[in-house]
Amino acid sequence: MRIPTKKLLHKARKPTSKQLKAFQNLVENGGNKGKAIRDAGYSEAVAKTPEKVFGSLALHGLLEFEGKNAERELVKTLHALQENIEATEIKMMWFPPFNREIYDTFKRGETKNEQLVDDEIKELLAEVDCKVLNILYGKTGRKVYYAAHDNKTRLKATDMTLRLYGLYASRQKESKAKVSHFSMTDLRKQAESR
Repeated sequence: MRIPTKKLLHKARKPTSKQLKAFQNLVENGGNKGKAIRDAGYSEAVAKTPEKVFGSLALHGLLEFEGKNAERELVKTLHALQENIEATEIKMMWFPPFNREIYDTFKRGETKNEQLVDDEIKELLAEVDCKVLNILYGKTGRKVYYAAHDNKTRLKATDMTLRLYGLYASRQKESKAKVSHFSMTDLRKQAESR
């Protein structure tokens, strides 16, 4: 098969409707050139020599253009999936206002009312893989804003990735056919009657 140069590709005429159909069939059937050519309406003789169709300068130009577009789209899709697999969301948790007196009595073991300082809140959330973004102080308490895993988005992205690579087992389809239940005696009687 000849490999066209850029100069030849530039001069190439447009692909015929049959060539375009063969190209579309090739993409849809997963790369079987002979089948793609036959399904486009070419003769069996042409299907046996696919370079006659897919070797044309016009189709090479189209293949090069479509290949670059498909590659860009695939890379964009994979980047989006990667971002979603690592997705986080911002959440808020409320803590009581900090009171130094209660904190000191708790640390001495004189009271059971635990008070957490900001660093302890950060450590507490870091233990479950969350990152504190901001703490707002108010009269009634502290609002702690933190980044946590967005499990729903991560699960969807993982599911899409597994489907993309075909890593799921094939799904079982329910059959609407009626199934009759026979005993061994019934089966013997049917076999003997034939």
